[in-house]
Formats: sequence, C-alpha cells, structure tokens
Amino acid sequence: MKKILFILSLLFTAQLNHSQWVQQKDYLPRWSVGWTIDACDSLNAVLYGSLNNQQGLFITYDGGKTWNPRIIPSGSIIDIEMIDQNNIVYGTGYGNIYRTSDSGITWNAVYGDTNVTNFINYIEFFSDHIGIAMGDGISTSNDLVDRPTILYTGTYGFSWSHIQTETLTGSYSGDTWRRIDFVNPNTGYFFSSGNIQKFWKTTDMGHTWFELNLNTRIDLLKFYDENIGLIVTYDKPPNPWRIMLTADGGNTWSQSIVNFSGWPNDIEFIPNDPNKIWFTNPEGLFYSSDMGITWTKQTLPIENVYGRDIVFADDKHGCYYVMTGYYFILITTAV
Repeated sequence: MKKILFILSLLFTAQLNHSQWVQQKDYLPRWSVGWTIDACDSLNAVLYGSLNNQQGLFITYDGGKTWNPRIIPSGSIIDIEMIDQNNIVYGTGYGNIYRTSDSGITWNAVYGDTNVTNFINYIEFFSDHIGIAMGDGISTSNDLVDRPTILYTGTYGFSWSHIQTETLTGSYSGDTWRRIDFVNPNTGYFFSSGNIQKFWKTTDMGHTWFELNLNTRIDLLKFYDENIGLIVTYDKPPNPWRIMLTADGGNTWSQSIVNFSGWPNDIEFIPNDPNKIWFTNPEGLFYSSDMGITWTKQTLPIENVYGRDIVFADDKHGCYYVMTGYYFILITTAV
C-alpha cells in the first residue's frame, strides 16, 4: 500500500537528451496523501490525492495548465489508468474498480468482491478494451500466506473475471504496485515477498506462473517488453543498491552498482527506446541513456524533491510525481 505522504509535481519533458523541467505557476490543492497519476498523451492526464471526504481526483486536457476536479464515488484510489480522454479506470484500497466513459462526470462500479480481494494494487490496459488488474489475496485460517488475485477484462473494463493463481505459493502481495508488471495481456512478472520470496513469470495471462532463478530480493521491477527488464534491489543494509538487467525474459541477469540511497519508488523505460530510463526515489530524479549502467541526477527547479511516480505518454512527454514540502506544485516543460 502507498502509505506515504506525497506531494505532487507534474512534469512534461522536452527532448530527452537535454531535458528541461520547468515549474508552472498553477497550483493544485493541498491534500494529505498523493497516490497515483497517469497520462494517455501529451495533453491529457489524471491524478489522485486524498482530500476531505475521500475526494481528490483531477483531470487536465491542456498539458497541466489547468485542472478539473471530479466527484468520485469512492476515494482511496491506489492505481489509475487513463485509456483516453474520456475513459478512465481506477482501483481502490477497498477492493473496488470504477470506470468512467465521460471523463469523470459519471462513474460505474465495475468490480467488487471482498471474497476475492479487498485491495486493488495494480491496473494496466493494453488496448482500449483489454486490461489486467491485481489485488491482494484474502487470507484464511487454512492458508498462512496471501495469494494475489489476477483480474482480466476484455470488455473495455466494464466487467472483470477472476483468474486463479494457485501456483503463486508462498506469495504475499503487500506493495504489489512496486513488484508487478505485465508487458502484454499474457506476459507478466511478479515478485512475492514475505517469508517465502520468489520471482514469478506468467505467459498465459496469469493462469499459471513459473519461478525464475534469481536469488535476490526485488524492491522494484519494470519490463520494457517480454525480454528486456530491470529490477532494483539491495538485499539487506548496508549493501549498496543494485540495478539488474535481463535481455532474455529473466533467464540471465547483469548488474550495476548504483550510489542511490532511499527506497526506490518508480523506474520507467522511454517508449520506443529501452536504453533511456528514468528512475525516482527520495533523493530525486535520475536518468540513464545506457539501459541502466550509468545514471545522472537531474537538476530540477525545486530542490530536495521526494520522487514517487513517473509515466510517459510518448518519447518526449511524461509526468513526474514528487513530494516537496507540503503543497502540490505543478511542473511542465519548455518544449
């Protein structure tokens, strides 16, 4: 669960070989917890941060110059997906999924079964009608570990079916949003924490999972496609953080030692170029142009930012979600 106080900045990047991050003068409300952000293109983005009465969802249609508040039926949004300007899907910390087809004017409850999950950690769409979600499993007296549940939609998110995950033995799904990534509807990766730590892969939409041979704890993972992926790990203090790369779907790995401190929060490949990667943690924002071998800390218009979330709509425009002080600040680029 994303139980950390975050402050939001939204940034749209210029060309990545000389990115500029420029603060805009428009400010969003102050709220207690910043959670998630997504964008479908360079102009349209959606974010959620907790306000009174569990509100706090805002949408921009002009690259962040102005924001439009929306009334939502349930707060505690954990992950949100902006399919296009009108169609948005979000999952909650209560195990529900909601959907809008009119840019947040009205919302439909499209999933909610507390016998299956009471916490939606992850939502990802691969087209306008096909998506995958993952939620925390439900413990029983006969099962000492939670098994995450996989949900699938092929109906534009209006209905969801539960995919059995019994092969995920020994898995615990807390903080799943850091440790799961589907690159297409069939292929996904997941690291289970808890007493039994395993690195899992599925190639059949989550129906079955097989274990990858990687003897290290994973704190954050992200895949560019079925073959190329990164994980961030430090095993246990005081060991340095490591970023490990696979180019064959997790069968073999190379690694680089990085001088990061603080918990990794997000790492994102630039669309259409796996060499270019952005990474954020409590220290700020970092960029790699060589597939994670070397990293450069970025100079930002505000200092001492606490990075939380990154999303790229294309190879030139992205959103960066950061904590700095106690006020939400909007950031955009000079393109």
